[in-house]
Amino acid sequence: MLDNATRDAARLLETGQSQSGGTSFVTQLCNEISGFMSCSQLQYRVQSGSTFAGISPSITFGTGGAATGFSSYPTAVSTTSLTAGTDVVVQVIYKRNFVIPWVGKVMTGNNDYEELLATATFQVEPY
Repeated sequence: MLDNATRDAARLLETGQSQSGGTSFVTQLCNEISGFMSCSQLQYRVQSGSTFAGISPSITFGTGGAATGFSSYPTAVSTTSLTAGTDVVVQVIYKRNFVIPWVGKVMTGNNDYEELLATATFQVEPY
């Protein structure tokens, strides 16, 4: 579900729909996961560059599972640098809490949650 929501929201950036007053990336992302996942647990990052080689996909986590350099719902994504031909990497993290916290601590070593990651890469289309 997270992969599909990420792909669909990224498509709005790829085609310029989000930049030209259409549905925003964040709204689309939340609309597709709500009902099964909480939007408040979303973190996302949209990186762009002239080549994919210049974009680093590495992720570092701070305390409490916050990813460094990521925005949290409902912070808007800046689309000013997304012009035709720009390479883009979209990463979305969902922080999923375990229903039984001690199970999470056993499985992860210390946390009562895990992070699910979805990634989309594309080149912005001319629009």
